[in-house]
Amino acid sequence: MTGIVVVTVGAVVGSVARFILDATSRRRFGPGPSPGILLANVLGSFLLGVLVGLMATRFVDDRWRLLVGVGFCGSFTTFSSFVVELADLVGGARGRMLVAWTAAAVIGGGVAASLGLALGRTW
Repeated sequence: MTGIVVVTVGAVVGSVARFILDATSRRRFGPGPSPGILLANVLGSFLLGVLVGLMATRFVDDRWRLLVGVGFCGSFTTFSSFVVELADLVGGARGRMLVAWTAAAVIGGGVAASLGLALGRTW
């Protein structure tokens, strides 16, 4: 399987998983920033951290890096959707929510990635 095919398969699965998380959270929580997008970004950061941690301590076939890291995590996480939601909060003059969502995504993603790295290195 070529790298392009492996990345494509991971990207299809990741984008569909993100869509399902986003659609489910929007139905449950209504309008506003999507908890599904936040969750996708934090979970994706954790998963990528695990993969990078594994790669630091043992051989991981390049196809797994392409499938999970580039394809799945690349399409499951979404910086652009996150930023559009933040821009909407700025336009709506909801400063506290803007700060809270920014902190949740950046700090949550950083903590999740750090935990993933640590876990990946111990396996």
